[in-house]
Amino acid sequence: MDPNVDWVSVSALLDAASSELNVGQLLHTSVFSLFEAMSAVEIGNPKMDAGARPKGDSTPLDQRPMQLELSPQQLLGVMDHLLCLEATWHNGGSLARTLYSSMYMMQPARTASNQVLSSYCRATEALCAEVNHLVMTGCVCEEEDFNAHIAGLPLEFAVTAAAAAASGASSPTPIPGSSSSGKPGDAAAATDKLLAALSQAVDSQDLSMKQHKAQAGSDGAAAAAAAAEAAAAAAAAVVSRLQFRRLLLQALIRIKRRQKQDLDQAAKLLLKAQAELSNIRASLSLGAAHQGLGWQEDMNSHLVPAVPPRTVKVYTAEEAVDYFESLTAQLLRVAHITSVNSYRALKDYLMDFAAQPTCATSRSAMHIQVSYNAWVPQVSQQQQQPSQQQQQQDGSAAAAAADGSYDAKHHQHHIPTPSHPPGAAAAAEAAAADPANGTPPPPASAATPRGSSSSSSSPVVPVWCLSPRMLRASLLLDPEADLGDDGELFMEQAVIAASNLVQALLMNRSRCRRRLRRGLEDWGNLYQHGLNADNSPQFQAYMVVHGWTWANEHPGDIAGPLATWVEVETCSVMLAQLLMGFELSLYEPADYAMVYWYVDLLGMVWQQGSKHLQEQQPALITTPGPTHKKGSSSSSSSTAAAAAGLGGAKLPSKASSKGSKAATAAAKAAQQQQQQPAKHSSSSSSDAHAHSSGSSKPAWLLSNLILEAQRQLAMGTLRLMMALPLLELYNHPELPFNSEAQRFDQRFAAFHALQRPEPLAYGQFVTSTSVEGVEPVQLLRLAGDSFKRAQQACGVALKGPSSLPISQQQQLDLKAMDRVAATNGIAVMLLARTAASSSSSNGTAAASGEAAAAAAKPAAAGPQLKPHYEFAVSKNFPTLTLKSAAAATAAAAR
Repeated sequence: MDPNVDWVSVSALLDAASSELNVGQLLHTSVFSLFEAMSAVEIGNPKMDAGARPKGDSTPLDQRPMQLELSPQQLLGVMDHLLCLEATWHNGGSLARTLYSSMYMMQPARTASNQVLSSYCRATEALCAEVNHLVMTGCVCEEEDFNAHIAGLPLEFAVTAAAAAASGASSPTPIPGSSSSGKPGDAAAATDKLLAALSQAVDSQDLSMKQHKAQAGSDGAAAAAAAAEAAAAAAAAVVSRLQFRRLLLQALIRIKRRQKQDLDQAAKLLLKAQAELSNIRASLSLGAAHQGLGWQEDMNSHLVPAVPPRTVKVYTAEEAVDYFESLTAQLLRVAHITSVNSYRALKDYLMDFAAQPTCATSRSAMHIQVSYNAWVPQVSQQQQQPSQQQQQQDGSAAAAAADGSYDAKHHQHHIPTPSHPPGAAAAAEAAAADPANGTPPPPASAATPRGSSSSSSSPVVPVWCLSPRMLRASLLLDPEADLGDDGELFMEQAVIAASNLVQALLMNRSRCRRRLRRGLEDWGNLYQHGLNADNSPQFQAYMVVHGWTWANEHPGDIAGPLATWVEVETCSVMLAQLLMGFELSLYEPADYAMVYWYVDLLGMVWQQGSKHLQEQQPALITTPGPTHKKGSSSSSSSTAAAAAGLGGAKLPSKASSKGSKAATAAAKAAQQQQQQPAKHSSSSSSDAHAHSSGSSKPAWLLSNLILEAQRQLAMGTLRLMMALPLLELYNHPELPFNSEAQRFDQRFAAFHALQRPEPLAYGQFVTSTSVEGVEPVQLLRLAGDSFKRAQQACGVALKGPSSLPISQQQQLDLKAMDRVAATNGIAVMLLARTAASSSSSNGTAAASGEAAAAAAKPAAAGPQLKPHYEFAVSKNFPTLTLKSAAAATAAAAR
């Protein structure tokens, strides 16, 4: 107990208060909620209270013994144990019970007499400060991923300086215990000093290693030579550990700078770090006997956060090296993000990255590279302003719709519903353009474009980062063109929705699936913004000028390219959310059929929408717009096209009564855009369109092939599941708590709030999967055909032309789906032969007119098989394993 603190006993007050409470009565005040009540129950319970522990060593840390005269083997043991503790902290352990349970980390100033140990400890602390600040900045990790609690630890001051340095031009981390004030310049100087100290330690160990090797070669005695060789090996092992610390620290500093040259340099440093890890693994046995030196597990248990204490399982040396090898590989993927140059490529890259096992550090590092708000912080600050300030201005509803709402708890912006229905803005402008009103609309050049600041005056972000320019390229829109108020508002909201998607993909898989489901509301509201923009006269005129004709399949459909793009993106989010449930083992076998049924239909909508977008790309033009004489046929045709909604995108019925006025407004807007002086050269517009249409075709083909394989696997699995009950190989279980209809609603309730894609009802599922009057052999044949088509799609994607931008993870997924399709195809053939033999054995019954009854129970006379679903090959699609009932029973008994 600290003698400088005066403790006052409150036991008498607590006894008096508790005496006024009856048995079973709880204390309830405005400041004593359920959380405080549960915490009160935990206080003093060693199993729940992190601070409740027996009285331990009360000796101040600076007076406790610390062994500084270390042999090479002891030094290696300390370094390896710190590596194990650091890996444990990276994976959810508390700093107070991992790294800072070592005396060498708690008292770094006392290690100054040992140059190597001091440099290693200071580098470890600097690396921890970088990691802690990186994770806190990334905003993609939760407390189950990473424990960032550092209060009361020496690292607290290093992280504070790191945060201050990160706001400057230089990257952080001052030497802990130094006199750095936390300014960017001081932090950079401290980092340089630390790296210089590491280099000096490496040089000293290199010299020692060379001396020992020379001594081993000159000594004639075998024992002396062996001792010299062992000392040289120990010195080389120390050098590898120091070099790894230096390389990893420099790589993280480079990654946090986020420039292309820094990321390229970080990749080189990480490759060198991987080589040093191989040397570390080969020399782990040298210090294995001394890994617990200077470590006291409960030294700082009083600094553990106020949560139920977790059992700390410290990584072994092999596990720690495995983790850091994985970390360097993940950070290499982060450094290679510079290869991304489009929105489709960014999504594929992040999905591939998230599909692999990742840690909090790498996911945070990736997010700061691709997050638009991380590159343009002032945009984030503007979006986080309170809505009261916006409502004081005229048109507060429109401003609030533009900025959206900000969820500070989840670091997420939300998109509100549009303030007017599709076509309302067009009708208003048509009314304003009516000569009877006497108020002609202002010329387009006089209006201030809503998105002009976002494209011309905003800070430049790299090509791999999500940005309005990237989304415009994905939509095949001119990067600098004025799309009108509705069009620019749509682009602002699209950046918010895409930013939320990027953040969700970089969370842990459980949080990712939950965030994808929550984000569907934003995509639903964005669809309404897309309808508004598609039917606005400014965007209709833009499409005419840029040679973009759009024809919907259904006459009454008012969706244009923007709304269709949103629908396709929404399908991709819904499909990822559904398939991730298999990866997380959230579904029961009774749910597989309905999920795969929904997957198939979502894939169909996705394919149709993406095909529509791909086929109706804007035509390449060499000038912003042709100039014709007044009354010429070309001008008349352009005006007619704009008035007709470009061959399909009609105005809604509310504005149909003023169709001629809306047509006039669209025609005038088209003429104004054609008469505007071009802000760019025509070559830039043509290059942008050519790049989008040329490079997007292979990516679209690959995406379509992968989606086709998923659809066919889903259809084949669904048909196989429909056939099993007819073969009497599977009976639908009695659901103990809710019906199948209730389970359907629970699985897909989040989809029902969307307008597009249209939500599907349980009745549609029942009708679509009805097997009344269908023979099992027919279902098996259809399932086999689906599996064959899935194999064909996988084969085309894997063996297709080199122009297909297929990644390593996509290759693995396609190979896994191909194996699943092949295995299930064999199972279907086996079941079909069983069903056929059973039908032939019942030939007498068929001849007497009882063929239907015989076909209803074809497996009765055949071998009794028990199906079993396994996800060992693919995380999203199961393989069907067929075992005889006797063998399955015997295996279960064993």
